[in-house]
Amino acid sequence: MQGEGNCATVERLYKRLRYRVTEINDYYGKPRQTPYAIAEPASKYHLILLPGQATEQDIATLREDALNAEVKRNYQLAEQLCIRVLALSPADPKALESLRRIWIINGQIIQPELVQTPQESETKSPIITPSQPTPEPQTITPSPTKLKFPVQQPILTRRQLIQVAGFGSLGLVGAVIANQVGKRNSSSPEDTTSPIESPSPPIESPSPLIDKEVNLQPFNFEVVTVDSQGREINREPSQANFFAQDLGNSVMLDMVAIPGGKFMIGSPDSEKGRENDEGKQREVTVPPFFMGKYSVTQAQWKAVAALPKVNRDLKSDPSLFKGENMPVERVSWYDAVEFCARLSKKTGRTYRLPSEAEWEYACRAGTTTPFHFGETITCQLANYK
Repeated sequence: MQGEGNCATVERLYKRLRYRVTEINDYYGKPRQTPYAIAEPASKYHLILLPGQATEQDIATLREDALNAEVKRNYQLAEQLCIRVLALSPADPKALESLRRIWIINGQIIQPELVQTPQESETKSPIITPSQPTPEPQTITPSPTKLKFPVQQPILTRRQLIQVAGFGSLGLVGAVIANQVGKRNSSSPEDTTSPIESPSPPIESPSPLIDKEVNLQPFNFEVVTVDSQGREINREPSQANFFAQDLGNSVMLDMVAIPGGKFMIGSPDSEKGRENDEGKQREVTVPPFFMGKYSVTQAQWKAVAALPKVNRDLKSDPSLFKGENMPVERVSWYDAVEFCARLSKKTGRTYRLPSEAEWEYACRAGTTTPFHFGETITCQLANYK
């Protein structure tokens, strides 16, 4: 099935069988046989069996099938096809945009309620990066669980990169969040998608409130700054605190303390790559919280998926690209919520997905450039090729 003339798709496999079976029978003097098969629906002819052997045309055909399904309002099929496209091309912009439309229609994307104060000057620009969120400005922390994204263009804009972060691995659990680490007595998890609406201290404020059972530990990292050409202009050491959540079977989940504060959410009108559907910048207050240090790994997912069901079933090993320390992918938003619900029930603490404001606040790390390390991104600063 592999090699030159491979059978990467159902259609090519079918053609190969029709030709090869007849050829073999003729060679050995056997009665003639003509295999016949039919795929229903017809779009299954274009499904890719060998991701490593797929061509750009195979991906384009699959993408077109997804668009046709969306036009016909078959959103479930369209979503599945988009997921298959992204499994082959994680940063495919058309597939990402299609998923965004589908999830908005299905009500899976909810705009969080944000604590707002009167708008200040719009000269500040946010930082959003798909690498692990960090609690201090311009943080670079090596991660064994980052995905490698194929090159789409020499320089990605902030907008394109956050799309990759949110949908590229289809995990949507890039960071689970514990906004209150103190024990609670509720038997059911609390799932919320917005920051806690309460006054918060400035960025220099102490870490979130924790109980005595949490052992905060420091970790060191380097803060790097680059210019608009990607050349390093500064490097200095920094430190933050985290605690390790035990998931069982020697699997741990590191949660980093993010101090609360205020920041300007969104991008300024002058930022390169800004799109017309982006809203105006506005000041948002974010209370202290904890966020996952890295993307949720397949080992972590498997450990939590083994816990008792709360609302829906979870596949223990859904990922296409296998590896215990690789990010989990091919899971839906609902799966991610169930992951947090099970973790909340196990620990007695509130785990949930981060809101847009919390994600951007943590990723920006107190900076105002398009990326927390400067104006542009390079493969030296992120797992980006």
